[in-house]
Amino acid sequence: MAPPKPPLVSVVIPCHNSKKTIALSVLSALNQTYQPIEVIVVDDASTDETPQLVKKLDCTLIELTDNVGAGPARNRGIAASRGEILFFLDSDVALAPTRSPTR
Repeated sequence: MAPPKPPLVSVVIPCHNSKKTIALSVLSALNQTYQPIEVIVVDDASTDETPQLVKKLDCTLIELTDNVGAGPARNRGIAASRGEILFFLDSDVALAPTRSPTR
């Protein structure tokens, strides 16, 4: 019998004018040792180059035309997620890779 498949984790990152930090935040989520992970970035009507930077990354981008705030942006990401587990990350935060517990 095959081992159980690990659950998909959906990482939702709302952002607004985050061109200085968004790539590091997304890449830190994508490069976790735990898999499978999907990353969903919800751009909250940025006026800088944030959406163009995100489009170059291996993630889903949802672009909002009106600035609605982080909470509603997170909710849009939840609606688009497919994961069994939701993880919320701010656009100015980078995650350290997960590690297996030592025994």
